[in-house]
Amino acid sequence: AGLIYVGQPTYLYGASGVNKTSIAASLALAVAHGDKAFGTLDVEPGPAAILDWETGRERMYERLHELG
Repeated sequence: AGLIYVGQPTYLYGASGVNKTSIAASLALAVAHGDKAFGTLDVEPGPAAILDWETGRERMYERLHELG
């Protein structure tokens, strides 16, 4: 069984500062590039999107750049 289902929305909930955005960005990059998520989890390559109403555009670009 997968952690995230293809074609279905996935929501990350948690307190502020627990790295929800970094986790979402890491997963999205792995899917978009067909890489292993977190270096160990197999993913199906495909389109990925992050909808984040708290992180600004510049900060999101910085995080994505830092991740790869």
